[in-house]
Amino acid sequence: MKLLDKIYQNMDCGMLTGVVFLDLKKAFDTVNYEILLKKLNNFYSSPISIEWFTNYLVGRVQSVKCLWVQSDNLEINCGLLKANRLTLNATKTKYIIFGTKSQLKDKPDLQLKVGSEPIERVSMTKYLGVLLDQHLTFDDHISYIHKKATKKLGILYKAKDYLDRPAKILLYKSLILPHLDYCDVAYMNTTELNLNKLQLIQNIACRNILGVDRDTSANYMHSELQLQTLKQRTLHQAMDCFTNVNNPEAGLHKMYKTVDNRQRTTRNTGTKYMKVPNIRSCVGRKS
Repeated sequence: MKLLDKIYQNMDCGMLTGVVFLDLKKAFDTVNYEILLKKLNNFYSSPISIEWFTNYLVGRVQSVKCLWVQSDNLEINCGLLKANRLTLNATKTKYIIFGTKSQLKDKPDLQLKVGSEPIERVSMTKYLGVLLDQHLTFDDHISYIHKKATKKLGILYKAKDYLDRPAKILLYKSLILPHLDYCDVAYMNTTELNLNKLQLIQNIACRNILGVDRDTSANYMHSELQLQTLKQRTLHQAMDCFTNVNNPEAGLHKMYKTVDNRQRTTRNTGTKYMKVPNIRSCVGRKS
């Protein structure tokens, strides 16, 4: 969210944003445990979660046995037996220049390199499971989600005559809803057309669960199943995100600037508020 906000604010000010997306070799296998635990402590993790991960990771050993021969125990410091560090995969590292269509018109490529390896400029890339395009329209990402969720709809449709309603709801929440929920706050400012494509998937799932025809009201189905629409779920998750901004335990307060502009003492003196940037265009409203 911090990255997207910065890009939107730059667009609003008529500036471009260049981002290099690094690809790391065997990232999950080479993460150092000490660094991982520090990162977890700095962000969303609760003390209990930190204690659980520490207990699971620290002090572990492993050995290798082949037939009747077994090696000595060695402490595991990261994903692999050897204490490797993250290494850059230069051939898969890409960069994007974000901006509006008019801002990017006729802009030449940058000559970026990692060592002697040139970095390729792309118009779209996947970042933490989200497809980011250079204009932040999220058209490609919505199509990607729609395709994946539609395939899972087929499973629900085939099972609808063999399962009761609670089981079908569970199937929907397990197989389909996670695709619709993942990072929905990031693309909540996309077009209504894109959002309606995803809402249609939820509506079809509701019809399969209830066994009703296509003319059945969406409001009735959501009420009957006690389900929120996707827009309602996204707004709820966005509110949760910003509620945690000033919560030190969540770590999100570090992502946003806070300010107290009162010139005199009041009952709310000392209370911090999010600093909302000045908006110049419709693009800036998305930040």
